[in-house]
Amino acid sequence: MKYVCRYKILVYRYCKKLIVVFIVCLLYLTVSSQKASAFNWDRYLSNESVKFRLLFVSPSAVSKKGPPVAQYVVSILMTNKERERLRKMDTAFWYSHLNDTNTDFATSLMLHHLYHEDAGVFINRKTREQWLPAKEADIEWWKAFFRLSKNRHYWKYS
Repeated sequence: MKYVCRYKILVYRYCKKLIVVFIVCLLYLTVSSQKASAFNWDRYLSNESVKFRLLFVSPSAVSKKGPPVAQYVVSILMTNKERERLRKMDTAFWYSHLNDTNTDFATSLMLHHLYHEDAGVFINRKTREQWLPAKEADIEWWKAFFRLSKNRHYWKYS
């Protein structure tokens, strides 16, 4: 009988510690997921703070197969983790930022950067005011792009 009581006490203590560890882990996961979802994209998607470079890529670097094509690409300094998080955003996120006057120019630049699309539209347009005449055509192009690439197989670049 004496051993049974000791066993029950040990099991009780072990379960108590296990429950505490479980609660701590659960709280940590909850806090970290809220922190991840509350990431401030204003650093990248604000028209005032966007920093980008327009690079010319030679035909040999663009395509090994098919005819040589030269193109302009947008380069934005960011980590791979941030890039992957942006690639996972849904089309509603991009549409809302493309239609917002505070983020439209930066969002278009970001989309060109993420999908390595030809950025010839930005050759003589370094500011939002210079880009405004081409805004509607650019937004329509991105809408068609998302409509055609709904299955997300287009994300082949790193």
